[in-house]
Amino acid sequence: MALIMVLDDDRETCETIAVCLEKEGHEVLQVFNAKQAEERLAQRVPDLMLLDLMLPDEDGLEYLGRLVQTDRTKEVPIIVVSALRQKKKIVEGLKVGAVDYITKPFDLVELKVRVVSALKIHELKREQEQNRELEAMRETARTVQYEIELPMQEIQKCLIQLRSEAQDFDEKDQKMVEEAWTYYGQLEDILSQVQRTGSVKPKSGT
Repeated sequence: MALIMVLDDDRETCETIAVCLEKEGHEVLQVFNAKQAEERLAQRVPDLMLLDLMLPDEDGLEYLGRLVQTDRTKEVPIIVVSALRQKKKIVEGLKVGAVDYITKPFDLVELKVRVVSALKIHELKREQEQNRELEAMRETARTVQYEIELPMQEIQKCLIQLRSEAQDFDEKDQKMVEEAWTYYGQLEDILSQVQRTGSVKPKSGT
């Protein structure tokens, strides 16, 4: 399940949320101010963060803005959980970068649903990004393979010719021809794998 950080200076609220989410199998980190949050974030980056806007040591909206602009935490979905009910604050929180906004007092069932939804949406976005990156790598591989196809064909012809005449070579040259043929086959395998998967994975045991 997910690692979730709850940042709220109200310890009772933190504990209530933690118990609720831990029953769902999540691991919950409780922090009570921005300083504590930064210390924990330096150690572990959560999968999701629940953030109160009324913090004892920093403006919650400003801290939210820092989180979404920092490389280490910019991909972490953040749900604001706040007693501030003004429409302006809700809009500001979402505009700054929160993925959702829950007003206090909240229903625990609704909280769980919002958390599950945020985690699923984040996972889908991550999969989409990975698929885009994979397709870009495959396209690059296809381009490279097209550009070197003719040279590879010429190399293959030369190696086939050399292998057919190898019995006339001395032992050292025969070995070089066979090594070249092996390297050629490995290169073909690599190009095929990159085009297929978008990555090169070493064979097991190598």
